[in-house]
Amino acid sequence: MSYSIDEVHYLITHNADITHHLATRSFTPRDALTDATYLREHLGEYGRAAMELGRARPPPPKNISPPTGLSATNLPNKPPHSLSPACGPPA
Repeated sequence: MSYSIDEVHYLITHNADITHHLATRSFTPRDALTDATYLREHLGEYGRAAMELGRARPPPPKNISPPTGLSATNLPNKPPHSLSPACGPPA
């Protein structure tokens, strides 16, 4: 379903609030009515737009642990890349 200009503007300007509400929803087919009702109650006329956005976004990853082997204490002390003389500022 397409968005109106007003809906796009609302989704952009209220992204943090919408993201918070979307994180509480499952977006499974069995919960579609519950999700739609919740979003309509919290976001009013823009609940449908938020519902469409939530259904379009991929689900968040589950139980991902941080990468191992790297920490702030064992990272190299040099920048990830350096400029070669040919790429550096003119002398």
